[in-house]
Amino acid sequence: MKNIKTVIILCTILLFTFCNDRELVAPTSYISNVNMGELVKRHIVGAVFNDDNQPISGVEVALGSIIKTTNTQGRFEFFNAEVHENLAFIKARKNGYLLGSRSIVPMAGVNTISIKLLRATEVGTFSATSGGTVSFKDVTIDFKPGLILENGRTYKGKVIVKANYINPLADDFSSIMPGSLRAVDEDGETYLKSFGMVGVELTSENGEKLQLSEGNPATLSMLVPEEMLSIAPATIPLWHFDEENGLWSLGGEATLIGDKYVGEVNHFSFWNCDIRVPSVTAWGRVINSAGIPLSGVKVIISSELAGTRASFTSSNGEFGGIMPSGVPLKLKLIRLGTGKEMDVAIEPLGTGSEIGDLVFEKFQMVKVSGVLKNCDGSLYNGPVLVNDNTYVSVSKGNFVFASNAYRLVRIKPIYKNSSENSSEISVVCQNEDLDFEEINLCKPNQGKWIDGFDLVDNSQIHFFRNPADAIINSPDMIDISIFEDISTGEFRFRSQEESLPEGFFTIDIPSDHSGSGTYIVTDISENQVDFDFGPKYREIRNKNFKVKLDAFIMSKGQRGEVSVDGTCELRDLEGNWHPRILRMVFSFRL
Repeated sequence: MKNIKTVIILCTILLFTFCNDRELVAPTSYISNVNMGELVKRHIVGAVFNDDNQPISGVEVALGSIIKTTNTQGRFEFFNAEVHENLAFIKARKNGYLLGSRSIVPMAGVNTISIKLLRATEVGTFSATSGGTVSFKDVTIDFKPGLILENGRTYKGKVIVKANYINPLADDFSSIMPGSLRAVDEDGETYLKSFGMVGVELTSENGEKLQLSEGNPATLSMLVPEEMLSIAPATIPLWHFDEENGLWSLGGEATLIGDKYVGEVNHFSFWNCDIRVPSVTAWGRVINSAGIPLSGVKVIISSELAGTRASFTSSNGEFGGIMPSGVPLKLKLIRLGTGKEMDVAIEPLGTGSEIGDLVFEKFQMVKVSGVLKNCDGSLYNGPVLVNDNTYVSVSKGNFVFASNAYRLVRIKPIYKNSSENSSEISVVCQNEDLDFEEINLCKPNQGKWIDGFDLVDNSQIHFFRNPADAIINSPDMIDISIFEDISTGEFRFRSQEESLPEGFFTIDIPSDHSGSGTYIVTDISENQVDFDFGPKYREIRNKNFKVKLDAFIMSKGQRGEVSVDGTCELRDLEGNWHPRILRMVFSFRL
């Protein structure tokens, strides 16, 4: 009798477990049909934004097993990361947002990408035991009963649906969509044109992830944009995004009913209604009229058949990857931060086609070149960051890039090597090419005097005795120049040459003073502003100055101003010290 009870209890447990455990649906994957290529080392950098185009900090960005966190500018960097030569997949995660990602064919040099995260907006709830319908924006989802937790256990509580719709005609479509428009099915790789996407997450009330159980598909309905209805086929493939490998995989079919595509899906992540588009692998390069590669140029590729996609040129000026074939293409080149654009028409691409070099010359540019050395004198190799947003490749110390004329340029080495004490290099480009010749990353006082500054408004400098009476000295402010220490970013203002009998002065303003503000300067203050007067006065001490910087901009036509008011002592050529009051206003324009 005891054994019979034991058997009954065991059977009850097994029956209960069978009734309450379900299988997770394994999404269809055709990744084995993709030629991933060999493993190679590549540089991939980028930024993550929200739907208001604001950078997001604290985002976990993963490239394979390597995880980085975005900084306050939303930026992340992967240098010398191991990826497949034909596919690199980058994922971005942050609470409150749907998974963001980008898939690229990584090029030599520095690859730049942009990811825009969509908010995981709660769009509805329903009971897991009875099912329900959730509608939002241009999407409706009908759920059957039967949902499971990731561990396979049946879930019987309230289901929270978080989702967002992606309009294929949106201007930022290429930044929002996951991965790219690269897909794979049983026949191999293909390019896609989207008629609508949606990202969906299902969670329990406790935030646990949920999925549909096997045999309980949901019905997904998506509105087709009015502008696309005339070309919408009667049936269309349904693709799901493979969040492990970064490509779209065929997952079913949808039917056009009225102005909506309707189809069944067996799990939830991102789903996409797309037609297949013939494609090839092709490459191009963006250069200026001098043949210098332009890094970080946004390249938008569009056609009536294949829709729109976008990418950025690498540090070598290159762009490309999987592109539509057999149809004319329209390219729009955008130099970010300048407002300059250029349209280019491309003939249909075929097997073995190359786009070649595209000359983008819409504004005045200068050539910046030189040889970069580490602190120990060895040649620097690797990328450098220019103005916090563009990367340039340096090989055996040699670098060359194009910059806008009349612009402050900052160069920051990425690799330290033996340059642990190296710092950012700063210089103002004027309207002529700039050759640094040779730069050591740790050597101070590297730079040159730059002329061409005009005094504006009421610029003057006066010395009074202390206590004050009449003005005793007013050095002329003529032939204004600026010296830039390219190893520290320090600016030095100068009036006249040292050899002139009327005297001269210099003002050294360290790089941490490069913004507007008021600073108190003494002999021991951390933020120094130094003065040098000659030939009558050759040394200064006991400084107590209030230094105000206003509109301190090193760009053509922009006004800047430095004003100084305070006391000091000056030593003459005989070694005598003289107490003085200094009042100065220095207004200038490049």
